[in-house]
Amino acid sequence: MFRTFGSLAVLAATLAIATAAFAGGRVDIHPGVVPSKLTARQSFDVPFTMQYPNGTPVKNAKPVVIARCGTVTVESAAKAGTVAGTYVAHVTLPNQGAWAFEIDSKICGNKCALAPANVMAANVAPAKSR
Repeated sequence: MFRTFGSLAVLAATLAIATAAFAGGRVDIHPGVVPSKLTARQSFDVPFTMQYPNGTPVKNAKPVVIARCGTVTVESAAKAGTVAGTYVAHVTLPNQGAWAFEIDSKICGNKCALAPANVMAANVAPAKSR
């Protein structure tokens, strides 16, 4: 009797963990390389992968990359890449400054902070002399 109950308890726990993982539980976010030199008003890519703890790629997610500088926040939706679990967000920052970055998986609050970056001012053409 205890052996059967114990087996059922283990099976139930295993199913609960698997269901939680695939129903929006914890996901692991692995950021790719972000360019080191960023310029305001010039877009750049933020690549990353997402997978469940068991290694299964996260498919059909709607993650975003959030960039903040002072009171300015820029949110860029990521699109799925060609390989399951890969995503890329095209980000354009409006101004120079010290920007903080974060990937939000939009799955149960799973987020990943990226290294901050100093964004340079966009090149402005010099005024023509008359």
